[in-house]
Amino acid sequence: MRNFILVAFLFVLIFTTVSCSNSGPKLTEQEVYQYIEEHNINKVDIEAIEETYVVLFKEQSTAGYHLLYKNKDNHIQDQMLFSSRTISNTLHIAGSSTRLPFVTVIINDENIKKKSKIVEVNFQDGKIVKKELVGDGVIIPYGEVTKGNISYSNIIVYDEEENVIYSLRGE
Repeated sequence: MRNFILVAFLFVLIFTTVSCSNSGPKLTEQEVYQYIEEHNINKVDIEAIEETYVVLFKEQSTAGYHLLYKNKDNHIQDQMLFSSRTISNTLHIAGSSTRLPFVTVIINDENIKKKSKIVEVNFQDGKIVKKELVGDGVIIPYGEVTKGNISYSNIIVYDEEENVIYSLRGE
């Protein structure tokens, strides 16, 4: 099952890289929120990354993200990545490791969620990005276009006093 998820994830990354490399019309924030409403997406977080928007979502049994952008014909394209959401897992992690890397984190554990204030992602190249957690999850972009793959090496969740309350090492 883990290999299936990895293969599916890599397919989405490759497809995303190829599809999002167009220089078509820009998607507006208003269009994104309208799309979310029209498609009844249970939004956890939203992040604009270059010409795309990442919409993190969770449902009862699934979680993932929608990668939204416009094609050259000015139509909104939605590349969705999702997987089973196991409540027993403390964190639900997804993301992209190519071109515009980002990591999505949903905190499933209610005790950790109540204490959580900041999520930090350590990327494999040593870059560290922190973002405040508002709600159940967060999208943490790498912050620049990359060539090749870059993934995370560690995810750390901090409380309000910046004490580590949870840490997860990457693969």
